[in-house]
Amino acid sequence: MHLSVRKALPLILPFFLIIAFSKILLSDAEVIATGKVILSPDGIKVTPLSISNESSPNLTTELQSLEAQTASFIFDRDTTTEHIAYDSSHVVAQFDAATEIRAVKVYGASSYMLSIAADQNDTWLSIEGLHDLDLTTLSDAWNTFYAATPVTTSKLRFSLTPVSATTDTGKGLKAIEIWGNGSRVNIKDSSALLTAMLSANSPGHTRLYTAAPQQGVIGTAAGSLDDTADNTFTFTLNRMPSDFKRAYLAYQVLGLSHWASAVRSINGQTTLGGFVLPVSDTWTTQSEPINPQWLKIGKNQITFSAPPSSTGTYTIKDVYLIAELESGANFVEKASDNQPDPINPADHIYDGDLSTGWMPYPSDAAVKAETPVLTFSFDKPAQLDGIAINLVNTLKGIINIQFLKNGTWHSAVTVDGRELTTGWNILLNFAKVIGIILFPWQLCGSDA
Repeated sequence: MHLSVRKALPLILPFFLIIAFSKILLSDAEVIATGKVILSPDGIKVTPLSISNESSPNLTTELQSLEAQTASFIFDRDTTTEHIAYDSSHVVAQFDAATEIRAVKVYGASSYMLSIAADQNDTWLSIEGLHDLDLTTLSDAWNTFYAATPVTTSKLRFSLTPVSATTDTGKGLKAIEIWGNGSRVNIKDSSALLTAMLSANSPGHTRLYTAAPQQGVIGTAAGSLDDTADNTFTFTLNRMPSDFKRAYLAYQVLGLSHWASAVRSINGQTTLGGFVLPVSDTWTTQSEPINPQWLKIGKNQITFSAPPSSTGTYTIKDVYLIAELESGANFVEKASDNQPDPINPADHIYDGDLSTGWMPYPSDAAVKAETPVLTFSFDKPAQLDGIAINLVNTLKGIINIQFLKNGTWHSAVTVDGRELTTGWNILLNFAKVIGIILFPWQLCGSDA
């Protein structure tokens, strides 16, 4: 996605992009009123902790088994898979804790009526606005349905009633998103994420798992053997690793200067590390990205060791697994501009820190583009609902927003800066003007 700026503008602080799963069909006033339910900083995508299926007793054992096998596809973040219900059935989504539910989003049409109920003191209560939803005529995109009144619950029940035969593939339910109340913030990197998670206001889309023991000494000192009893750190994962968008291994280390030096293996995977780097005589916090597929539900182990034939020790303590779920906004992989400047980096616009920012026309920079352009690369195709921009001062220039589709840049909307104010501004009109917007992940820094 391109964002270009014309005329001299004040500092633009970090702004976030929100995945939309709705086709805007409302008036301007209604778009703003409902859109802010999702776009507000306390609106977040909620990922269930577990999924269970309750088939109709009228079905054969074989069909009940088939339903159970595909129920999780509804929430697997993949719109190419689908769940087939062969008779009236229920899919129950369990959350980590009681959560305020505000909306659900359904991808594409399917052969069902859908009603959603919330668990209230072990009783299922229908949610007004989310009852008797006809899924047969939905657009081939994300469609949003709002609860008339938000409801707080630890479970949701999705009741599916077939309205036509669903024995053939292609008629099943492809995907559902649940949106509720939670803290959604941009985070600069994994180190900043760990700091945020250890604070009193942990981001709502993150999970922190603490490993035991608390500390271990790795390697051999002169005249002794390595006591391997404290070389392995264990934690328990309470959800499927496929739920995670990103995962990191974090710990403190004494004796090494970088995680690339530590020899380590996760759940018996290929040993990593062992690179010879300078040692360190102070404690440092290390955080490395890992593949969520290396994890498993239940018991997980990280085993540290010393390189073969090496002498000396290093100490590991406070081992954590940091995991990110989808928040509805953390799909931006990179921000870049057409006037690279180390004192005015483009990634400051998306680092979650309101004390930093990006200036399209920095007064003290040697490199200036006639038309500054910011380009955002996404990690997968995203249907955009809106953009929120935080400004220090009012604007006098123009912001032109473009998107890349099938290798060609298209203009989405031109925003008159005089209509924006200091602080956060939520831009929704472009979604209404051009309808459903699909942003392929293959974004680059080329100009329109």
